[in-house]
Amino acid sequence: MMSLSRLPGASACGALACPAYFTPANAIVTFTAPAAASYRIEAWGGSGGAGGQGSNTSGGFAADVAGTFSLPKGYQLKILVGSAGAQGTSGASGGSVGGGTFVVGPTMAVLLAAGGGGGGSFESDGSSASLAATG
Repeated sequence: MMSLSRLPGASACGALACPAYFTPANAIVTFTAPAAASYRIEAWGGSGGAGGQGSNTSGGFAADVAGTFSLPKGYQLKILVGSAGAQGTSGASGGSVGGGTFVVGPTMAVLLAAGGGGGGSFESDGSSASLAATG
């Protein structure tokens, strides 16, 4: 069984050269299955940003989801990786929400979706992403 690793937010393949089966294009990475096999795919959303300076609140946790999928050779997945939310810029401002990460097949059918965490406010921590089917 092969495994797809988490893709860093800044670059699709970090400091390393991307393997031939990863093709980055702007914020979306295309994965082409190099062989017919079962692939374990994991997706993480971005955590929420902390509340403004001096607030002592934190952003919410993001969801992480995984599944094992049987893919034929040449099957293409589109992967959009959500980034972490930013901290609020002043004491009274809230942090921004973390982005979701999505993995879809060729017909845009969603295989995995991992929600981002909520941003912290001046008075309370951000909400964490839900793992329920109807978050």
